[in-house]
Amino acid sequence: MNLINLLKKLKNCLASSLIIFTLLVGNASALDVALYDTTYNTGETFQAWIEVLDSIRDLEAKDFVLYKYNESNLTRIRFTPFYFKVNSDYFVYFDLDGTGNYSFGVENIPLMVNNTEKSIRKDFFVSLGNKSLSIRPGYFKVGSLLELKVTNSYEDVVVNFIVPNFVSHPYVEEVVAGGRERVFRFNVDTSKVQSSFNITMKYDGGTYDIPVFLKESKEYGEALKFLTDLNVLNKIIKKDETLSGALRFQNLIGEPLYNLNFTLTGNLNKIVRLNFTRLSYLRAGGNGEQFVWINENKNAAGIYEGELILNSNQGKASMKMRFEVNEEKIIPRQELQTNDSIKLPVKQETEPTSSPAEQELFPFKQQINFTSQPSKVVRTSKGFIMFLLFILVIGILIFLLSRRGKEKKSFEDYVKEHERK
Repeated sequence: MNLINLLKKLKNCLASSLIIFTLLVGNASALDVALYDTTYNTGETFQAWIEVLDSIRDLEAKDFVLYKYNESNLTRIRFTPFYFKVNSDYFVYFDLDGTGNYSFGVENIPLMVNNTEKSIRKDFFVSLGNKSLSIRPGYFKVGSLLELKVTNSYEDVVVNFIVPNFVSHPYVEEVVAGGRERVFRFNVDTSKVQSSFNITMKYDGGTYDIPVFLKESKEYGEALKFLTDLNVLNKIIKKDETLSGALRFQNLIGEPLYNLNFTLTGNLNKIVRLNFTRLSYLRAGGNGEQFVWINENKNAAGIYEGELILNSNQGKASMKMRFEVNEEKIIPRQELQTNDSIKLPVKQETEPTSSPAEQELFPFKQQINFTSQPSKVVRTSKGFIMFLLFILVIGILIFLLSRRGKEKKSFEDYVKEHERK
């Protein structure tokens, strides 16, 4: 009888323990977001970890969300995250554009616990500071040589690096000039690497921890990108006209790309010539340049369309192209209307547009200084140019005379005036 009672008590105890365990597991955080920082300057690179304990599937680009607080409501912001999976976690990074209060996270992630969906976000703030550095790539896989590209959006910045003792580099108090890019190279003794580690970059305004992973990770997002403001290259050209220009491209991920090749689809190969079609190697975060000729033989006719595609072992970039060849001389559309029945065409010599040689075929306005306005090109005559040079010389003389006797400001004084309060 005592044995039966003992077994019943044990059964009840086990049942209670199972209920408590189930509640604990159900309430445990199966999804979490860890931000590398909660304050940024516009133009900097945002970094975060997403911890997923028991998701039914891998995360996709649509799962990541970015919101901006506008007074009493939230506005969802379109953005392109770069992310990859390490074990069951995800490392995410992307460049920031704009200012204000933001919220980043993931939404509607299906979890195995109770077969539910869960969302989570964390808030951060972006200000318009006078120091802003962005990095590419956002992470590395372990290798003997790691190359980090740093882009400075504003005034000169001094950077320092903190690395493990098996990583060597020559950099001490290095300057990244305002509005410029600089590549830093790190040599790694891979025989001494036993686990993943960070390369830390410190500067007056922020800190970056760039993770270097030892284990294999699964990459997501774009691997290659054409550096141009155009989504489609659409041109109407004359039969005897040739267009040409350089098209830049970039490796966006933290490892080299191998065996890249360019292809033209549709009938583009009948009007487009490329400088080369194969590229054996493009370093992590590195840039390349392809030169393109259109209607080089000046004998095209009709319509040509298709895509220019850059393929690699990790992904591709593509651009749609369309060219319409007009066999007649193009006449300006602008007309002078004298009355309802008579129209006089404007003389062709007065056409204000620039010639094809003066136009950039693949325009790319790199967003370096978010506060500056794009400059305008002004056509001037020689006489006006000489007048401007005369005014400039007079201005320089007045400036030099006014500076005589004044004490020069040291670099330290300049830095102190622009220190973040």
